[in-house]
Amino acid sequence: MTATATSTRAAKKEGSIAAIFTSLTDEEHNVLPDRFTDLKRGLWNEGLVESWREVLAELETATEEVASKGSEVSRRITSQIIIAKSDTECSPCVVQ
Repeated sequence: MTATATSTRAAKKEGSIAAIFTSLTDEEHNVLPDRFTDLKRGLWNEGLVESWREVLAELETATEEVASKGSEVSRRITSQIIIAKSDTECSPCVVQ
């Protein structure tokens, strides 16, 4: 299946990250209602911190594996595999 896509979107105006984060400008900051402070306090708890520590430990292990194996850690897929998978009726196709 081949198709030529034509974009009908108007070009976006170039911007700056400061347009999103008023803390990066001299603009007055929006003050949120107190309920947002309460929500934030509810999110930050020991369970969240412990979960983050677990993520960091797993990341360290994965980083060590990538450092030791180098590019061998990535699976290599040939174009023949992709063509063979696209010819079969599988949705979604999973390359093993």
